[in-house]
Amino acid sequence: MRITSGIYKNRLIVAPKGDQTRPTSAKLRAAFFNICQLYIEDAFLLDLFAGSGAIGLEALSRGAKQVVFVDKQRHCVQCIQENLRLLGEEAHGTALCMDVLAYLEKFKSGPEKFTMIYADPPYNAQIGKNAGALTFSEKVLALVDEKKILQPNGLLYLEDSTSAFAEIKEWGSLRLKSARRFGHSQLLEYQNILSL
Repeated sequence: MRITSGIYKNRLIVAPKGDQTRPTSAKLRAAFFNICQLYIEDAFLLDLFAGSGAIGLEALSRGAKQVVFVDKQRHCVQCIQENLRLLGEEAHGTALCMDVLAYLEKFKSGPEKFTMIYADPPYNAQIGKNAGALTFSEKVLALVDEKKILQPNGLLYLEDSTSAFAEIKEWGSLRLKSARRFGHSQLLEYQNILSL
């Protein structure tokens, strides 16, 4: 896997071995950065279900100020840490080995809120076994809104399966700004409409 643009263009990144992660496709990754190109410079990005960290690493390459990576799989976090070291970006990236929903639940809203969040939860997965259980994407929406994790006008990007997640037009202070499909995947862009 390679970084496609920015100061680290064409640099290889270490990816986790095995089939426990589903990397974001190159097409979807390129589309994401085309959509947010005006906001990425100096961004404070939260990369959830980070896997290899490709989204956050590309963001750093394109000028993001700080990235926090969260993934519960130790081998993924070790890959992210190695990639940060190889790029010399340890001061601008923090990789946390913990459950994403637990991280969001414990988030303490302070002066440093994220300007952008990218979440790539497991496709077609619900939390719990009962029929009305929320999907991971719905739970991310709920917690980002409830815990006030985004700055006013901040952006949340959700990647999910087109079959698993219906477009939710709004959730609390989050409003759907755009939705794009890429085969069996979709990228939903939400904006925090709360003002200062």
